[in-house]
Amino acid sequence: LICIRRPAFMASLRANVELALALMVGLAHRLRQTNHDTAAVVHLDLYRRLAQKLIALAATRGKETEDGVLIDVPVSAQTLAEMLGAERPAVEVLLDALHRQEVIRRNGEDLELLDVGPLLDPKFPYRIS
Repeated sequence: LICIRRPAFMASLRANVELALALMVGLAHRLRQTNHDTAAVVHLDLYRRLAQKLIALAATRGKETEDGVLIDVPVSAQTLAEMLGAERPAVEVLLDALHRQEVIRRNGEDLELLDVGPLLDPKFPYRIS
């Protein structure tokens, strides 16, 4: 972690156009992601938001395994709930259902995506219990 005082940071931006553009691109990306996440909370049910988040995590932080894609960072139900703007018990119910239906494999905070098909299927989950 590095801390740069505002005057030095502003001088660096003025002196380096590429740095300023890279910063703007990064901020624009984060803003788009925030807008997407906000729209998802408003328009999608919790299952759809969870499905999208699991697919995104697998795409950005996943490592292929023999059985699927292992997300290479610890993913707890609480962490997912915070990402999704949901309560942990509700996320836990969905994760348990996905585990029982062999869509994901959970081992503590390790999460492996075994079958992306059901996450993309608008009719899934077929049954939660």
